[in-house]
Amino acid sequence: MRRLRIIVAGLPAGSRLKTVMRAEHRAAGGPTTAIEDLPPDAWSETDWQLADVRDRLGTLIHLYCCVNREPNSPAPSAPDPVPRPGVPRTKATNVWFSAFAKG
Repeated sequence: MRRLRIIVAGLPAGSRLKTVMRAEHRAAGGPTTAIEDLPPDAWSETDWQLADVRDRLGTLIHLYCCVNREPNSPAPSAPDPVPRPGVPRTKATNVWFSAFAKG
């Protein structure tokens, strides 16, 4: 049983078995885990890269909207970054990028 548990624990987060286990856990009313509380290796390198691409695209769209808005209209709010496992949620990057919109 210990060996089986180790094999299952070593499966990637996107494997079919772990996906089914998470779905059954949610259906049973079990507590869900926030993405930030997962270990950083819960995501593959591709997942990390896609999150970065999504954040940068959101920032570009936000800056484009800020530059091309009506002169007296308020600036739109900056998009929230994609939550990542093992990284606490912060808006520090949004504050930094928002400084460009105010200028």
